[in-house]
Amino acid sequence: YPTKVGLFRIIKLWYRVKRLLREKSVDDILSLPQLSDQGKVSVHRFLLHISALSVSANSKADVVYACLMLVEDTIVQGLSKYSANGLGVYSMVQVKIFENYEHAFKLGQLFLSISQELQVADSVVGTTILSVGVLHIKKPIRDLVDPLSRAFDRCFSDEQVFFGTTAACYSLIGSLASGAHLADVLENSRNFIGMFRAYQQEGLARWLLPMRQCAMSLTTVFDNWLDASLLTGEAMHEDEFLRRCEQDDLQVLIGHTLNCKLLLAYHFGQYTVAESLLKKLVIPFKTIRGSFQFYIHHFFASMTYMALYEDHPKRKSLRKARSHQRQLALRGDDCPNSTPLVKVLAAEELSLAVAGDLSKYEAAVDTAADACTEAGLVHHKALLYERAGFTYVRHNANIKARDYFDRALALYDEWGSLAKCAYLDAQSQAVLLTGMQKGSNLAGTMVDIPIVVVCSQP
Repeated sequence: YPTKVGLFRIIKLWYRVKRLLREKSVDDILSLPQLSDQGKVSVHRFLLHISALSVSANSKADVVYACLMLVEDTIVQGLSKYSANGLGVYSMVQVKIFENYEHAFKLGQLFLSISQELQVADSVVGTTILSVGVLHIKKPIRDLVDPLSRAFDRCFSDEQVFFGTTAACYSLIGSLASGAHLADVLENSRNFIGMFRAYQQEGLARWLLPMRQCAMSLTTVFDNWLDASLLTGEAMHEDEFLRRCEQDDLQVLIGHTLNCKLLLAYHFGQYTVAESLLKKLVIPFKTIRGSFQFYIHHFFASMTYMALYEDHPKRKSLRKARSHQRQLALRGDDCPNSTPLVKVLAAEELSLAVAGDLSKYEAAVDTAADACTEAGLVHHKALLYERAGFTYVRHNANIKARDYFDRALALYDEWGSLAKCAYLDAQSQAVLLTGMQKGSNLAGTMVDIPIVVVCSQP
């Protein structure tokens, strides 16, 4: 292994691996001999550990080079129990660095096949976690959350702290992105914290304490669905947490936390807060492009910029909104997680330009609603109907608006967000009574959040 990994070495090895994989079918790779030489197996284990440790050290060059060496040696020498995870890391590299989604998905299917063929018990958890990092490109997130929960349970019983925290984090973000009931989201959030409380191994690794703080911050975010007033950095203990993460260069934890706050800020009409979070997320988001956060980030970023454009029609805001929409569209029409979001965003953009006849807009809303229903995204369908209600109010069609508001409230109730139901009910009642000027999106101006919190209590 080289003492210093440069760009030329990576490119040279990447082309070799790409050529080797192109010449091999899945059956060819599955028929490779299994390594019996323990020395060669140890090399595979060594390369996998280098790649994994380089992730926590934020050394992209070593992550890429080590996994490429492992994949090349697997094809040339044969399969070991570490081969599947090596291909898993390589598939994540394809997503995060090269953004080659088709290739990543095929690699994801390949290393799952290898894992099942080898039937290696101690690679099951790692393979499960790595697989969800790429399979959501073509498979619904909701189908991947349950295997993650099982992986978490196994990690918990086997005291695999690294894989356990990763599985818990993926399960947490996946349940949120897939529109699971918020009670389940909170349960996954508490599982995330439970990994740390069970072991109390503060000296295990430098990322453990910031990761625990990340879990606590995320739980605070989801608890805010019952107390929507805690949106400030002080309430989230954000300053101390961000300082620790920046000190250890753990941008991924910053990305997870701020991205979930972005979702919360948008839902409660705090668009200026959402915009400030997007500015903070420029660097951290680069670390979470291969996770479920991809969908949350681009969707709510685009919705935020369109809300800002509605208040102050500036081309810059609309350009940014369209840029995030394009990122979702790049996943392809056959991605069940991004396609509904693209259709919701298309309907929202149409609402900004529509005048007079609303038939095209109504058709776009129906198309997006059907896509959300098929994908099981109840929370995004609720948001679609909520935005449709405000659009019809702007066009003085209050009866139609009331119908959309009622549909949205029913779906938010199904999702489990009491605070959001109270907030939207107060907003919709106020806007239907007083009317709404064109260009106003009621960004927290008509209803104070503390009042909504009081109304949301049972």
